[in-house]
Amino acid sequence: MRTPRGHIRRHGNRYEIAVPVGRDPITKRYRYVYDSASTEEEAERRRAVLTEQITKGRAPQARATVSDLIDRRLSVAELELITTVNYQSYIERVIRPVLGGMQLREIQNRVEVLDRTEALGGRLTIVSPPGQGTRLTAELPLSTPGQPASADPAPGPDHR
Repeated sequence: MRTPRGHIRRHGNRYEIAVPVGRDPITKRYRYVYDSASTEEEAERRRAVLTEQITKGRAPQARATVSDLIDRRLSVAELELITTVNYQSYIERVIRPVLGGMQLREIQNRVEVLDRTEALGGRLTIVSPPGQGTRLTAELPLSTPGQPASADPAPGPDHR
């Protein structure tokens, strides 16, 4: 299997990273995932992470939104007319107002944070009112599952 390498180029005081993810099945044009970094070393690290994600099939197109994905799926779906009408009605009323403008990369990052938090026995709450930003609240236990909490926790920086 060929591994996508991508490239890094300097643009002003930043380094731009572009890693190919293959051809779009509908348009047949090449697609890339883009990122940027402030140093060349950081750009190399990010390129390596993107390459690994793409190789494992986990990197979505960076600028694609939930609405883009829905539109693409509906354009190739073979559905009965009444089913299409019902889906579009539900999508317009429920999904697009809440998630339509979110980038797929943003959702993937949130899912990864949620998975990691739950793996540690914690809970993640995400509140994202339209136009008001996003608030993430993570509640983590003092010990990880399967390990007892220490009776004498290490003193913090303010402990004297």
